[in-house]
Amino acid sequence: MREVALIHDSIHMILKQPELHTVTAFCSPLSNVKERVRITRHKKRMAYHLEIGRPNYAERQYLKRCKKAKRSPSRFLFKLFAKVA
Repeated sequence: MREVALIHDSIHMILKQPELHTVTAFCSPLSNVKERVRITRHKKRMAYHLEIGRPNYAERQYLKRCKKAKRSPSRFLFKLFAKVA
């Protein structure tokens, strides 16, 4: 049930902020993350991609750095669209 709330919060964030490309929410307690929800917005068309699974390499590295620094990671990770000039 907690995943449904995270999906709702992630969709709300990505709809509210047009510069966001990806919102990643970690499902498990942050000390032992095994699952994550990722919502991705496609730039060319108004389509969204929902993915539920294990954290990828970059997300695992982020969690390891937080653990090494003895900080608790944030519940959400954000990725912005790259600005092309």
